[in-house]
Amino acid sequence: MAVRIFPWLVPCYLLFFFICDLFDVRVCRRPKVLAQRIISAFMIPMVLVVIYSLVSLDTTLLRQFLPPWGMALLFVLLWRLAAGELLPSISFPRRVLIIGNTFNGRKLAQALREHTPGKYHFLGIVESEDKLSSLEMESDTDVLGKVGDLPQIVDRYRPQVMVIALDERREAFSSERFLDYKLQGLEVYDAPDFYERVTGKILINRLRPSWLLFTCGFHSQGMIRIVKRLLDIILSSLLLILTSPVILLSALLIRLDSEGPILFRQERVGEREKIFKLYKFRTMRADAEQQTGPIWTKKNDHRITRIGRFLRQTRIDELPQLVNVFKGEMSLVGPRPERPFFVQKLDRVIPYYKQRLIVKPGITGWAAVNYRYCGTLRETGEKLGYDLFYIKHMSLALDFFIALKTINIILFRKGAL
Repeated sequence: MAVRIFPWLVPCYLLFFFICDLFDVRVCRRPKVLAQRIISAFMIPMVLVVIYSLVSLDTTLLRQFLPPWGMALLFVLLWRLAAGELLPSISFPRRVLIIGNTFNGRKLAQALREHTPGKYHFLGIVESEDKLSSLEMESDTDVLGKVGDLPQIVDRYRPQVMVIALDERREAFSSERFLDYKLQGLEVYDAPDFYERVTGKILINRLRPSWLLFTCGFHSQGMIRIVKRLLDIILSSLLLILTSPVILLSALLIRLDSEGPILFRQERVGEREKIFKLYKFRTMRADAEQQTGPIWTKKNDHRITRIGRFLRQTRIDELPQLVNVFKGEMSLVGPRPERPFFVQKLDRVIPYYKQRLIVKPGITGWAAVNYRYCGTLRETGEKLGYDLFYIKHMSLALDFFIALKTINIILFRKGAL
């Protein structure tokens, strides 16, 4: 048995390392978090081996597994901690120059500082000729000069990537000049494209409709939808069977914890604005919105019950949605479904909001694994950028990646209220 299992350990450990964020540079640079994640990654197979030994009443595999497991844990722990200390000194980030001191240029500069440690180094912004006065420019440390000074700025800072973030390009933008830089080996990008590459979301604010129309992606691929539906039926059925003990125990605890129904049924907007009833375990008091009407959940919400808070943190409250998936109203992966009241409100103030309704909503999604729970219009706009990114790049590989990230969120209880 041990001889047959050990060859599978390396790919399994690589999978567990990914689930525990051990390929994330930001985690590698935080020794305490890194040590916790390594131990978590090693505990997963150990728990599985212990369960197997208890069920089979045979400890042979456990005895053979324990010594190499302990040695591997110690080696990986010491090696990754050492690598985390050395990483900043051996990284070679690509130097990025932004052309245009605009809203998009500023958003991109902020994203480069927050999202890409060790991958990109933000040099600064080159201002168009008709914007800042010299006095204003001196007070802005990000601005390196104006477009007319670009040859001197390039010679001095040696950028490897140029990003065009100008709002008006008729006078300030010289395509011939930037074509020359591209032919010399510099990478030249449009701001929305590069922002998407850096953050994994689409820049919604001030996005030109023509970009959405002509950019790659956003293709409705019939075969992917068919395979997704087939997988939804198979996996939702299997998960309902496997999680049935958890579902029954949760129902009992909800009944004992507070008055009201066990299941929470609520209207949500699905694919192509079709209304359906979403099922969840009730995590709030039965009269939660009796006085206020529809409102977003907030941090430390007093309406959440004791058992409800645990169900939210572990995402167990979402398990009844597997019924919605089996019925075809939802998918396992997709944008989270919103209530009709909020869809109408958000569509009036957030551009392209209803475009997220061209696919089936999901139990988990790209926005869910990349962004915290949102309770404001600004946060909802940010989250929409992730939803549109998912729709643009929708594929089975991306769904699998999201599923692994969801396991990470459940294990480390991220983002729940």
